[in-house]
Amino acid sequence: MSIDELTLKSVEEAVKIQSFKHSILLLLEKLEPKFQEYIYNKPLLGCSSNEHQNYLRENLGFFSKEVEKIEDYNLDSTELLAIYSKMFNIGLRNYDCSSMFVTIGIKFASKGLKNPLWSNAPSTVFESYILPEKLEEDREILQFKSRVDELGKMVKYISTYFSSHPNGHEKLFSSFLESANNAMGSLRSVY
Repeated sequence: MSIDELTLKSVEEAVKIQSFKHSILLLLEKLEPKFQEYIYNKPLLGCSSNEHQNYLRENLGFFSKEVEKIEDYNLDSTELLAIYSKMFNIGLRNYDCSSMFVTIGIKFASKGLKNPLWSNAPSTVFESYILPEKLEEDREILQFKSRVDELGKMVKYISTYFSSHPNGHEKLFSSFLESANNAMGSLRSVY
């Protein structure tokens, strides 16, 4: 992961998802029909938080299972923005995007870790919002935590960039920051 320097051009490319071939973007594109079905069948906003969480777990869990199947990946800030832009364009709401960011973050943070239990961590955490005890005690947990911290620094950098560089995408980035900050809170609470 790197905190690449954001520029007006790189932000525009991320918003338009131009020149990005990231494995998560390709997965989002492949799964878009399933997301559209999820959105269409989603209960009205008036449902309780618990009902919404249960619906999300029952009907969006396919994403975490698909994320587990893809190769390990790196992330930089423009890729993270492009991924969110794609989710936003699909029509997913902040709560959905936050949960998906947790899955993406777990997969990234567990990249290259040797214990085979880490390979199932994205769907395990998606379903329960906790790491299995065996992973909490795993000697690689420090590397995992370090990568979660890197992700947090990237979100903070993006936030700082957008607070000082208005660019006409305020609604998108306000939504991104809400989802990303919620996801970071969830990521840090799983361990």
